[in-house]
Amino acid sequence: MAIIDGATRSDSILQAALVIDMEAFSAELEEGTYLFETLSRKMGGGLKTATRMEHKFRERRLIPAVVSVTADAVVAATSIQVSNAGAFHTDQALYCPESDEVFMMNEAIGGTANAGQIAILNKAGSGGLTTAISAGDSIVRLTEAHAEGEAIPAAFATKETELSTYLYQADQTIQVTDIQNAEEHYGQKERNMQRRDAWIDFKRSLNLMLYAGQNTREIVSASGRYRHIMRGLFEWLESNAIDGTELPGGQGLTMRSLGLIVRPTKAFGSSSMVKIGVCGQNAWVGISAFPDQFVQIEPGKDQSWGVTLKRLNTPFGDIQIGYDPMLSDTYGLAGELEVLDPKWIQQLQMSSLPLVMKTNVEDNTDIHNTKDVITGTRGLKVKLPELHRRVYGIQ
Repeated sequence: MAIIDGATRSDSILQAALVIDMEAFSAELEEGTYLFETLSRKMGGGLKTATRMEHKFRERRLIPAVVSVTADAVVAATSIQVSNAGAFHTDQALYCPESDEVFMMNEAIGGTANAGQIAILNKAGSGGLTTAISAGDSIVRLTEAHAEGEAIPAAFATKETELSTYLYQADQTIQVTDIQNAEEHYGQKERNMQRRDAWIDFKRSLNLMLYAGQNTREIVSASGRYRHIMRGLFEWLESNAIDGTELPGGQGLTMRSLGLIVRPTKAFGSSSMVKIGVCGQNAWVGISAFPDQFVQIEPGKDQSWGVTLKRLNTPFGDIQIGYDPMLSDTYGLAGELEVLDPKWIQQLQMSSLPLVMKTNVEDNTDIHNTKDVITGTRGLKVKLPELHRRVYGIQ
């Protein structure tokens, strides 16, 4: 593959006094499409305009109704080590499904007496656990059990979380000389093809950045200029990433395992009814083997996101899916599957700096060269990561 570095001159096009088929356009090998870039421009109500390169936003979450036990607790124990002790408060009744035992909170706020532990009391009002609890078991928070005539318990409430992501600016340049632009046969047609190629190349790179970008603000000179890199989807979902080699059944992606991936993303009232699935090569091979009754294309609706998506009917809800050719062996990303909530993802752009191609950009001091420049700002905002899932390493 030949690449022209710098300006396109008359000698850099196929000119060597040779006979050549002067067709209008040359045959072109184009590397795929950019599915996630297309989808994310339409999700969340469309592109959102930001006013700062560091875009900040807020989220709220309810206090957890269930937490995990992180260490074994023996019979008669009066404290339990849990993953989030602060979720429990005065006189709340607690339930362990694995031991089928109800007991009581015995401190004002979990973790006060011992960090990471909750003090508990047997439901009879004295002593500790009657049945041992193992690490990995669950503790479900029930309501407060109020004693007759007792004062109301101390107040507690949810708190906002502040999150942020950087937008980043990107440029790509094409340059031609005045002679090349005036050449017979290879003038404007060649330039139009180069503009098209540059746009495709840029969007392809942007698609990959939307996946793999890692949130960075780098000082590149002593004068204080900054280079930003956006937070990509992989980084947004790192706390909800699943190793595809550990999918249930050990048989790769099946309808059952896909349903189990979707289930926790639908467990919240903020979830969209239908999820969007962006499939890599291996996931797409697995889905292609699903029984026909589980896969359908809805006439008249399959273009609602600007691309053709298929609908899968999983046991825990429907998911519209598509294959992104960039999630393939070619790019080292064949094992990827992203389950996304379309209501809570948005592409960002800086106010007055949209993504555009500026043509015929001329330098007043250089009359012999003309540039086309692709320039703009982009970022990715993913709210409520619990409503999404990344699966990597699917075989």
